[in-house]
Amino acid sequence: MSLQTSVAMLFFTVVLAPALARAVDTLVEAAARGDLASAKRLVQARGTANARDQDRWNSLMRAANAGHLAMVQLLWKAGADVNARNDAGESALSYVIANGHEKVAEILRRAGAR
Repeated sequence: MSLQTSVAMLFFTVVLAPALARAVDTLVEAAARGDLASAKRLVQARGTANARDQDRWNSLMRAANAGHLAMVQLLWKAGADVNARNDAGESALSYVIANGHEKVAEILRRAGAR
């Protein structure tokens, strides 16, 4: 293995991998807070809207559960899986129905959630 390859692997292991893991957690947290600016930045940086937290909730589930309509729209348009389920078998749609977020439920249904 060359010195250049070794340095690149070390850089990835020490710097990039932990930063990528934090970005995933941060997207879920931004979604839960309804922080659109941070979520947009993180989706663009990561190239995915399907980040999950330690409880296997994805960013869309957290946003939907909190009733953040604009965030749900942003994540859906960015490709979030509207039918993803967490470890309890619940989806974003099941949480919005339980919490009475009818406008969010309407958006999710239009996006194909079931």
